[in-house]
Amino acid sequence: MRTCLLCAAALISVGLAVAQEAKVELAERSFTITSPRLQVTVEDGMIVHARNVLTGEVHADRAAADYHMPRGLGHLTGDVAEATRLHVPWGSHNMNQQIEAGSGFPTMHHPHADSAYQAERIERGARATWTGLSNGEQVFADERLTIEMWVEEGSGQVLYRAQATSPDAGVYGVQVPLANLDAGHRFYVDSFGGLYYDRNMNPA
Repeated sequence: MRTCLLCAAALISVGLAVAQEAKVELAERSFTITSPRLQVTVEDGMIVHARNVLTGEVHADRAAADYHMPRGLGHLTGDVAEATRLHVPWGSHNMNQQIEAGSGFPTMHHPHADSAYQAERIERGARATWTGLSNGEQVFADERLTIEMWVEEGSGQVLYRAQATSPDAGVYGVQVPLANLDAGHRFYVDSFGGLYYDRNMNPA
């Protein structure tokens, strides 16, 4: 069994350590967690919606349905060159290192319409598992993706971790993207002393 684990990623935090409660809603292929500050929806292995409960600001809008991105279990699937394409050195589109819009990701195996789905409540959050992943061309019936998300006691941060497994050798990673991010946002990256990207995708 080959396994990859992505641990304890903080989604969005707004500092103020107070006692936090979590509301959990389980749906057919998704779940939603609401803390006193943030509401987050996970669907088919992606974070598809995020809203600030205090201000009403929508960070990621589910209605945008912009889901064409690498997600799920990374597996060589006999194609090392394709996996390498997703692991380029640091850079930006100015350096012509981007992956063109509309291109496929055959080494990323993700939940699809026929995946089996199970979800349950855990302490202060939820755990969801999709079994039977696909790269858009093939179905891998024994592969599995699990996402746990919870509200951290004290800080109120919404945290998550993901685990993906395959019975076949070649697993190289797992990705749980934040989809539908509002174009007005800046994305901060803690590399080279700190960089941010805005809608123009120019690092500054």
